[in-house]
Amino acid sequence: MKGRVPRGARLAGIASLVAVCAAILGPAAVATTPLSVSKTAEARWTRTFEWTIDKSVTPALHELLTGESGTSTYTIVLTKSAGLDSPVTVVGEVCVTNNGAVATENLTIVDRIVGIRANGTKQTLATGSVDTSANPVLDPGESYCYPYSFVITPSANFVAYYNDARITITNDPREPGVPLGPSTSADFTIPASPTLINDSVNVDDTNGGSWLFNASGSVSYQRTFTCDQDEGTHNNTATIRETGQSDSASVEVRCVPPPGRGCTVTPGYWKTHSKYGPAPYDNTWALIGEDTTFFLSGMTWYQVINTPPSGGNAYYILSFQYIAARLNVLAGASTTPAVDAALAWATTFFSTYTPATKLSKPVRDAAIANATTLANYNNGLIGPGHC
Repeated sequence: MKGRVPRGARLAGIASLVAVCAAILGPAAVATTPLSVSKTAEARWTRTFEWTIDKSVTPALHELLTGESGTSTYTIVLTKSAGLDSPVTVVGEVCVTNNGAVATENLTIVDRIVGIRANGTKQTLATGSVDTSANPVLDPGESYCYPYSFVITPSANFVAYYNDARITITNDPREPGVPLGPSTSADFTIPASPTLINDSVNVDDTNGGSWLFNASGSVSYQRTFTCDQDEGTHNNTATIRETGQSDSASVEVRCVPPPGRGCTVTPGYWKTHSKYGPAPYDNTWALIGEDTTFFLSGMTWYQVINTPPSGGNAYYILSFQYIAARLNVLAGASTTPAVDAALAWATTFFSTYTPATKLSKPVRDAAIANATTLANYNNGLIGPGHC
């Protein structure tokens, strides 16, 4: 047993060596990291649908006698887009706790997205620093969670994904001045299909209705107005609850005295108060007859007043005001010399020309001028005034 050291002596020597090393290297050599960390990771993929809304009403004007009612139909039309997909985004938080005795210095978080192939090989898909500016220094015992977000492009080549983060400070007691700290990771999966945003929407109407839309479509409803209690302008709005988009429509209700009133109403009143409706019948029409042929036009008085002046057709511009003025006079409204002259000129005009006649400039100018005079009469700017 020559030269053999006893086992007890060997153990004592090892203990002495450890003590000497600890004394030389100091406490930092045997300390652990003062940071503890955890993290979350979730892949998000959305498909967002955009909508448009349009609201209309017909008729938008009611001229009613006292006690009469008129009904308007409101229509709301919604159009849905094909949907727009967002990129796949990995989001989460890195939560850090300072278990040390002093505040952290130069806290840094580097985050990475990794894809794993079937054979086990890995590929970094995205990497970057997590923003710590919201709380750059952690006091002793303090915890804080730092959010992060990465856009990635998934691939069928990867069978799994994870996200890892390295957290470092420069005052880790193990190696002061050197960036040092722990790492952590979290697995995540790519959604099989996108989350649908605004796939369905609700429409709320200030008239009291609400409707659910899953696709492009329309809904209609009616509202009845009665004179005199509903006289005035009725504004109405339909709003998409989820997006705040809205559109409005208005109905104006004018309440007028009965025939023999001594005042004028507009062509719009006479268009809607014939025997064809939709407003209650004004029997002043019976003094002419809606179905009587209007001069050389080949159409009835009712058809002519309801024909738009396409292309600025002077015949229809004049006839629109002429028919209303004739009916106003028959209903008891007084006239003026200018109105009488305009009515006489227009009667001669309609006895001479048809809607298809190509008018000379002087004749067309005269037709427009007389139409203006009659419009001023019907709207109450001249004569006895509007009802």
